[in-house]
Amino acid sequence: MAVRQPPDIRSVLVRVLRAGVYVAPVLPLYVSPSLLFPYVTGRNFAFRILIELLLIPLAALWALSKRDRPSRSPLAIALLVFVTGVGLADVLGVDPYRSFWSTYQRMAGLLGLIHFALFFFILKTALDTRDAWMRYFSVSVAASVVVGLMALVELAVFRSADVVERPAGTIGNAGILAGYAMLHVFLGLAVAAHERRPGIRRLLIASVAFNVLLVVLTGTRAAALGLLVAAPAIAVGWPRPRAFRAIAASRFARTAAVIVAAGLAAVLVTQEVPFRANFERAGAGTGAMRLVLWSSAWQAAQERPWTGWGQESLPLVRDRYHARLPGENSADRTHNAVLDWLVAGGIPVLIAYLVLLILLVRRIWALAKSDARTAAALGGLVTAYFVFSLLWFDTLESQLVLMSVMAFADGPAGRVPAADPVPEGPRRWSTGAAIATTLVALMALAAAYGFNLRPMLLARDVIAGSNAWLADRNLTRSLAYFERAFAYRGLRSEEAIETMAGHVPQVVATRADIQPLEVKAFVDRAIGELVALTASPAVEVRHLRLLGTTAGSASRLDPAHRRLAVESFNRAIELSPRNEDT
Repeated sequence: MAVRQPPDIRSVLVRVLRAGVYVAPVLPLYVSPSLLFPYVTGRNFAFRILIELLLIPLAALWALSKRDRPSRSPLAIALLVFVTGVGLADVLGVDPYRSFWSTYQRMAGLLGLIHFALFFFILKTALDTRDAWMRYFSVSVAASVVVGLMALVELAVFRSADVVERPAGTIGNAGILAGYAMLHVFLGLAVAAHERRPGIRRLLIASVAFNVLLVVLTGTRAAALGLLVAAPAIAVGWPRPRAFRAIAASRFARTAAVIVAAGLAAVLVTQEVPFRANFERAGAGTGAMRLVLWSSAWQAAQERPWTGWGQESLPLVRDRYHARLPGENSADRTHNAVLDWLVAGGIPVLIAYLVLLILLVRRIWALAKSDARTAAALGGLVTAYFVFSLLWFDTLESQLVLMSVMAFADGPAGRVPAADPVPEGPRRWSTGAAIATTLVALMALAAAYGFNLRPMLLARDVIAGSNAWLADRNLTRSLAYFERAFAYRGLRSEEAIETMAGHVPQVVATRADIQPLEVKAFVDRAIGELVALTASPAVEVRHLRLLGTTAGSASRLDPAHRRLAVESFNRAIELSPRNEDT
């Protein structure tokens, strides 16, 4: 009777890492209604906690097996140089705190960038075979289909009631959904090129067509342009032209041709292009607005060409070069990745960003020698991503895909892993490995608490404080929740201050005569937090305007509030003389 051997420690650790990374592509499905910005904060916090927890088995694996330690590849080095450059620019920027933490609305900043860099190395270690990578990409493609279906259901249910005009689903924004779907068009092609089972391959091709349809339904011009530019790149790079003839002769292609012909006939008869209104819309981030933001960013880059302004600094740039366009006051991205990085980190960071993309293309080009179809699909993905990023900006959804493709291209990419240099025999924990792993575990848990749990609790208290006033009209409880939100040492939440200040006019108007002491305490705390927020030299005009509005609405309680309001508006005008809202 055979004796069952205990599982190899390395295999167990690799399985744990793989199970963890398979969670990442599913995060776009997660919505957190109990937190600020439910389509953004919850999944970003979940991603960061996931990465921090996966550092524990990663450290154990690196300590145990030399073969699993990261190689000093040009792409990996370029990524570390890029992150280091951004970090230095953030330290030297106009608001290092905001550059590190970002905001609840964006959840980017240096903290987010570090986690994506760690994700790159975790993926390279966890997925060391082509089959493992294709399973991972298949999970991502399946998640994109579920996200798209939920968006279509939302559109079907709410469009008839004039609630929504464009699908957004669990992503929460039609433009971001379009970029997410666009990337999965090419990711689906890459998996289909590897798949040998005809039924699964047909499903993957169907997912590609579905994501193309989703891009059209969102009416996002940047994503549509990305598809149009990248499609010829795939056609040129795809090997064996006979494969295209075989696809053209398939039943799927004939069905698609019939549908396209019927659609064209309907357009000719009705003289109406479906979804044209989506592509013709105007608003922030489009048309003239983009040109204004790009002009402001270019002028700002000339002021600080070598150090940049730090991440999340565009609102300060926008205030300085305000051009009086509707919607400009709410823009916090230039909708151009090149200009975003030029403003954030100056010329050195922009060069590092472009070098990173060039090295990625070079790795995909090298992959073409062994797998031309996969390389053509991934080349199309990078092309579409770059075109899209020239007219949009990165989010968790796009960064997950990009970092995955980078790790795939830089890793074994399906080659048989090299032999482990560790001598044969059962691997045993050394004292040094155990100590190192324990230290990493403690640091990871501390990071999960300090970088994620505390900000999550703060966001929950803000929501609770707002609901206590809006739903229950309980001013005392509302103030208690806001006080608790402001009590987290080391954390500063602009959103918490803005939310509390937004309630002040209504609180004063409805409760000043009924609960004078409670109203005074509420108003004084809100104004005090705004005064502290606007005391920084790197102050946004909208915060000065909010302070003026808040203090002005409370002037009946204290004449000093009126003087404070006037002073705040005067400062706002000095910083941005052409701002029509002020």
